[in-house]
Amino acid sequence: MDTIEKNAIRTVIDLIAISVCTAPKSGGIDDIICFVSNDAQKKAIAKKMIAIGQRAARSKSNKEIAPAVLISWESDARAVGHSHGLILVGVKGRKTFGANCTCCGYESCSAFRTQLEQNRKNARAVSGPFCVFKIWDLGIAIASAAKTASLLNVDNRIMYRIGIAALQTPAVKKHFCKGNFNEHINPILGLPLSASGKNIYFDRLDKMQAASAITAFHRKPR
Repeated sequence: MDTIEKNAIRTVIDLIAISVCTAPKSGGIDDIICFVSNDAQKKAIAKKMIAIGQRAARSKSNKEIAPAVLISWESDARAVGHSHGLILVGVKGRKTFGANCTCCGYESCSAFRTQLEQNRKNARAVSGPFCVFKIWDLGIAIASAAKTASLLNVDNRIMYRIGIAALQTPAVKKHFCKGNFNEHINPILGLPLSASGKNIYFDRLDKMQAASAITAFHRKPR
């Protein structure tokens, strides 16, 4: 990658950070964080994605679908590894908005918090419940980031797998999980960036075949 392109990517990342910052938030409460991964962190996340894919494939009782699951994770991991930049956007999803809207499936924000405390002891990397308002905020923020990248002609793709891996990568997790469990940044979405002659996130034959196999498997009558 030429120096001019590297400098351009850095400028784009700065502008994307502004897009995340100014994206609308519920009630004007900013519980969104935008984190720019360095090259070492990006490689660590890609490596963790492969490890998660291997673990997920082994856990499948039906071996028909296991190879497709592994390919999906590995394909995304390779794309991340070849990216020229990686932005993580997360939210304090366990904070309640206070509207008692019941959209989360619980009768009140108080009931939501009670369930959180029960789940805390068995918390996985990504564990809810999550406040719907905060999830909406995350969606708006990552969409704003992708929009800015696209307007500036930088290839990108929103990936949920990046966020799952980030929360299992010690060098990255420490930036999101501090202090109170309910204040941790969770969930997280990733936005890898690439500036090359071919969009590396699309037309991935292995990924498309894997997605087709997974879809066909789940559509089979049970």
